[in-house]
Amino acid sequence: MATDLLLPIDDDLNRRAFVTGSAAFLGLLAAGCGPASPAPVDAGAGQRSVPHAFGTTEITGVPGRVVTLGWGPSEAALAVGVVPVAVPQGRDNGGDGSGLHPWTAEYLRTHDLPRPAVLSSGAADEPAPEEIAALRPDLILATEAGLTAQQYAVLSQIAPTVAHPGEAWATPWRDVIRISGNALGRPAESDRVLAALDDRTRAAALAHPEFVGLTITAATTYEGALIVYTASEPRAQLLAQLGFVVDSYGATENELDMSFEEAGRIDSDVVLMYHATEAERREFEAGPVPELVPQFGRGKVASVVGAANVAAVSPPTALSWPWTIDAFTAALSTAAVAAGAR
Repeated sequence: MATDLLLPIDDDLNRRAFVTGSAAFLGLLAAGCGPASPAPVDAGAGQRSVPHAFGTTEITGVPGRVVTLGWGPSEAALAVGVVPVAVPQGRDNGGDGSGLHPWTAEYLRTHDLPRPAVLSSGAADEPAPEEIAALRPDLILATEAGLTAQQYAVLSQIAPTVAHPGEAWATPWRDVIRISGNALGRPAESDRVLAALDDRTRAAALAHPEFVGLTITAATTYEGALIVYTASEPRAQLLAQLGFVVDSYGATENELDMSFEEAGRIDSDVVLMYHATEAERREFEAGPVPELVPQFGRGKVASVVGAANVAAVSPPTALSWPWTIDAFTAALSTAAVAAGAR
């Protein structure tokens, strides 16, 4: 029996984007975190160079019209006091009818901030240059998105563009906040946001000593196989912050494809499964994997179920982590206690 983090969801999903892209909203990110109005410009707002996968972008002053590509930079911008003029739509990934994720919509309401426009494309879709150009941005922030070199070249003709710093879709979530804050001329604000988030994560880890030292396999399903997130992947790095040791099964890439027939290799203390829908979870648990992985019959499996819940930790953002941390760690705790009891 799996321990679940479960909310109602929308079944109409873009599956592969979802794979590679609960609790009541907790209000502020943490004490003193997440300004209700734009923060004062800090000393980092002068000339600055922001390196990324396609070169270096030079930025001067504080951008006033920011378009974000990727939910991480969208929410990092909000957390440091900048409301983007447009953000990617998230209807296929746990967003509401307007395309905003629940934690973002609630943050805007709580702080009485204007709602940004929502682009026609999602975070994993090809951006539409004409749509973006019509918004007259002075910065395009894509620190988490998977832009190609060609897409970057087109967008950088519209406005200074900051792409991902390394491998596409693999920017550590803390780096998304740090780089975004620097690009926006608010490095002190991003430091403050990160400190509050780290305090919250440390507090969660201290509240759950049962996590410490347990091995964990984190995985989802795609087209009849498992995708295992290895220790270098941002989702797995979050689990390590909480005290787990992530099993990578010898893989050096961020993800490992494992057929259902190979699932008997999984020997971690705890298994964490991400399921886009409840129907998907039921279909998976009726299949061969639970017969091959004894943790399923011993209460050592935690399941994150629902588009919004999965998006909130895949990887987390400046706003989604406070929204989900309590429910996420509670689901993990039940499985970890069962594992600790052996």
